[in-house]
Amino acid sequence: MLAMLGAGAAAAYVNVVAGGGSLLLIPLLTATGITASVANGSIRLAIVVQGLAALWAFRGTHKLDRDVVLGLLPAIAGATVGALIIVARPDDEVRRILGGVILFAAGLAALKPRTQVGSYKVWLLVPGVAIAGLYGGLVQAGVGYFFLVVATWAGGMDLSRANYAKVVWTTAYSPIALYVFARNDAVEWSAASVLAVGSAIGAVFGAKAAIKGGTKFLRWAILAAATAGGINLIIG
Repeated sequence: MLAMLGAGAAAAYVNVVAGGGSLLLIPLLTATGITASVANGSIRLAIVVQGLAALWAFRGTHKLDRDVVLGLLPAIAGATVGALIIVARPDDEVRRILGGVILFAAGLAALKPRTQVGSYKVWLLVPGVAIAGLYGGLVQAGVGYFFLVVATWAGGMDLSRANYAKVVWTTAYSPIALYVFARNDAVEWSAASVLAVGSAIGAVFGAKAAIKGGTKFLRWAILAAATAGGINLIIG
C-alpha cells in the first residue's frame, strides 16, 4: 500500500510538471494481479483527484481564458468516445494496446520534443484537443504531451499557460471517463483510492514545481519503470 501511495504521488508530480507520470501506474496495477482493462479504468480516479489538487495549487497564477474554455467540450467529447471504445475491448487486446502505447509514450517523453509556440489557429485547436482527448479516453498515459503540443502550436500558448490548459482539459474529461469505466465494472476502487490519495499530495507539489521549474531524476526513474512495465504488458 505504501508503495502504491508513493507511486501515485510520484506519477502525479511528474504529470503536473511535464507529463508522462501515468506511464507508471498501469504496469504497477497489473503487477498486483489487476487486469489491464481494470487498471486502465482504476487510474482515472487518481487523474481526477490530481487534477483538482493541481488546479487548487495553480489558483492565483493562472485563470480560465477563452482558449482554455474553448477546448473543454472537444476534450470531453473525444475522451468519452475513447473510453467507450476501449472499455468494450477484450483484456488481451487491451494489454497489447496499453503496452505498445506506454512504450511509445515513454520514448516520446525520453526524446522530449520541443513544444514551439505558434500562431493562434482556432481551426486546429478544437480538433487537436478533441483528438488528444480521444487518446486520453482510450489510454490516458502520455496524453499530457499531446495536449501541450496542441496548446502551444495551435493555441499560441506559452509553455506555462499550455501546462495549465493541459491540466484543465484532463481534469474536465476524467470524471466522465471514470464513469464510463465504473459503469462497466472496470474500476478496482481500493487500489484506485490509494493512488488517488498519493496523487493529491504529488499534484500540489507538482503544481508548485511547474511554476518554478521542472524535475529530472524522478521523470527518468518513472520512464525506466514504465518501459519495463510496457514490455511486460506486451509479452504477458
